[in-house]
Amino acid sequence: MKPEPLTLVLPTSELLFRAVRVPSADPGEIAVIARNLMESEAPLDPSEMVFSHEILQRGESDSLVLAAAAPISAVEALREKAGGPDPARIGRVDAAALA
Repeated sequence: MKPEPLTLVLPTSELLFRAVRVPSADPGEIAVIARNLMESEAPLDPSEMVFSHEILQRGESDSLVLAAAAPISAVEALREKAGGPDPARIGRVDAAALA
């Protein structure tokens, strides 16, 4: 039996967030735009960061997107603190916003 995937939850102090309206409703284009935005604003070299986004609202020609970035080192430190689970078991990295 395959173990359940784990979710690591980073404190918001470890994350960079941006809410942005992007000129697209296409999920593929949105992903590229969100990543490019976060890479350009990343406090570290993009190779040292992980990026994600969530579409909050989609219109006919634009979308409201929440984009996030975190240092890989913060994710790895949290993984170690959680007992060092196999990275393949980590199904999601989330933010502990307002909780």
